[in-house]
Amino acid sequence: MGRLRHRSGLSTLVELEGLRIGVEGKAMLWHSLLAAADQDTRLDPDRLTELLNRARRQRTVLESLHHAAAAALFAPGRPEAQETAVVP
Repeated sequence: MGRLRHRSGLSTLVELEGLRIGVEGKAMLWHSLLAAADQDTRLDPDRLTELLNRARRQRTVLESLHHAAAAALFAPGRPEAQETAVVP
């Protein structure tokens, strides 16, 4: 359950995961349009390649941020780590 007065440590992870989903969707779109660019002269392959590469860089940054946030959140000895740990 969320908190009203304090931001949950998991909020950052969830937000980064949401951004990752958006970036993955974008990358898939650019990839699909790039595949169609051979048959459609309205599509600029160079621009689509640039957009695809940008999405890949964004994904790399988000992965790094997610890893760092997860490591900080679940670090041993951190009080909130015990509150948010998943126990079977």
